[in-house]
Amino acid sequence: MQEIANKRGITTAYQLQKALNISPSVAAKIYSDDFEMISRKSLDRLCKILDTTPAELITYIADGKKLRRSK
Repeated sequence: MQEIANKRGITTAYQLQKALNISPSVAAKIYSDDFEMISRKSLDRLCKILDTTPAELITYIADGKKLRRSK
């Protein structure tokens, strides 16, 4: 994430915070790739700001757990 942001002129978590209008702690986690979830709204804004797609920002990593169907 940081590499993509840097290429687009966002070089600090603070700049990301201001661009997305999010809290400093959330911006720091996103900027440093230390987040588990991101809202759809934030992801949409992030993609627009960075002129990119979710596929470039997010990598799916399976956790090895199987999903169970509700009965």
